[in-house]
Amino acid sequence: MPYLSANNRKKPFWFRKKKAMYSKKHSELFQELYRNALSRKYELGAGSKNGNQTWVPSDKDTLVPIIEAAENAGYIHPGEHVLELGSGDMTAGLMWAICGYHVIGVELDARLVEISKKNIEKYKSILPTEISIAVYQGNYLPKDIESCLDGYARAIDTRYSDMLGFGPAENREKRQKIFAQMPTSDVYEENGIDLKSIDTFFGYFYAPQVTKVGAFFKHYARDDAKLLAYGPYASIILGKLGLKELQHKNESLNVHVKN
Repeated sequence: MPYLSANNRKKPFWFRKKKAMYSKKHSELFQELYRNALSRKYELGAGSKNGNQTWVPSDKDTLVPIIEAAENAGYIHPGEHVLELGSGDMTAGLMWAICGYHVIGVELDARLVEISKKNIEKYKSILPTEISIAVYQGNYLPKDIESCLDGYARAIDTRYSDMLGFGPAENREKRQKIFAQMPTSDVYEENGIDLKSIDTFFGYFYAPQVTKVGAFFKHYARDDAKLLAYGPYASIILGKLGLKELQHKNESLNVHVKN
């Protein structure tokens, strides 16, 4: 499981393994992306009562070792297509692209979408020439997401609806309202994105988001697609939905597949 209590002796490998092949090869670039994302997060007011409460920039020391380990296990491969659900400023998307993956990001916040486009423009010259990367504004859930939830999934969704992850208590009400927003349009239909072409669905999710993400993946993804999801309770909830978590050498990879 990706998040363990302080009483657990063994933490997931990406807490313990801080050096990875890609980290060494592009260490300064990854550090620049993450440093800029942290600065941007506070500029946008994340962490303040009126700010963006849901965007969590991806740390290279978390994401990149996960990518490397999943590659070493043979679960994902450079050249495949990744869909980032809630792509923020595309820091994580650019990390994926630098590692050799085609990336599509979907982000609800218009400010972050504009920042993402500037980020892509700034760094596209250092990406492999054959790699594509794009970002679209919209809710990453399809407009029929409610119909994807069966009775058991709805029960799980209700149970975890109050588990809002980390952050000050005064921010929880706003996060709950954001998470409760249902899509009124379908960003995939509008932009001609074929979900069956996606090899890996990826994102960092708070507990209230995970059930719908799991249902979305089960309903729309190819049978051989992967869901790389991390965040509070992510693996627990996805397991309850019947998704199987892949492991490599007895290590959790945060990668899930359909059974």
